Amino acid sequence: MGVGADNLDAKAAEIGAIPGYAEQFEAVFGDRGATAETVAEAIASYERTLICDDTRFDRFGAGDASALSGEEQQGMELFNGKAGCATCHTPPFFSLQFGTPEGMYYNVGIGVAGVPEEDVDIGRMAVTESDADWAAFKVPSLRNVARSAPYFHDGSVGSLEQAVRYMAGPGVANRNLTPLLMDRGLSDEEVRAVVAFLGSLDCPGELVEPELPGF
Repeated sequence: MGVGADNLDAKAAEIGAIPGYAEQFEAVFGDRGATAETVAEAIASYERTLICDDTRFDRFGAGDASALSGEEQQGMELFNGKAGCATCHTPPFFSLQFGTPEGMYYNVGIGVAGVPEEDVDIGRMAVTESDADWAAFKVPSLRNVARSAPYFHDGSVGSLEQAVRYMAGPGVANRNLTPLLMDRGLSDEEVRAVVAFLGSLDCPGELVEPELPGF
């Protein structure tokens, strides 16, 4: 998905040359096989199965008062209030990304510390060519976030607690840092409560490795 438009056909051909994938693509797409279009269709079909609407948070919202612990409820209050998380990670999707056709992108200072400006990943600006989008990246959903380390677009933060501490702080100063990022003054206990609440967004079920022929 990151090879670029000019390389999609070559990547699809590479995928189609793997015996297991070749058999699967033939079974699903017939003579079309593995192409840039069928790869996109397969990924889109898979992503439509990623429904996560029965978390403990959802059950709590539906009236199950026992679904969240006391610490998790404290974390939810902080998430929606003092910590300011809900400003960008708005329930129920826990991301503003889904609120507009273009999505929402912010520069939170990740990937700029100690890096010359010319070497910084410019993020959304590569698409819009607007200086306002320099080093800005989309707001991810926080559903299943406790299971999806490492964090941020460059995977530079290894733990959820570290990520929460960073986002509840002033960030790294740069020419396009969002003013939404500021020191929220969270205590260690409050950080842990927010982390605990984020654990309530875990999606039920387990990932199962498929049995594919040819692998």
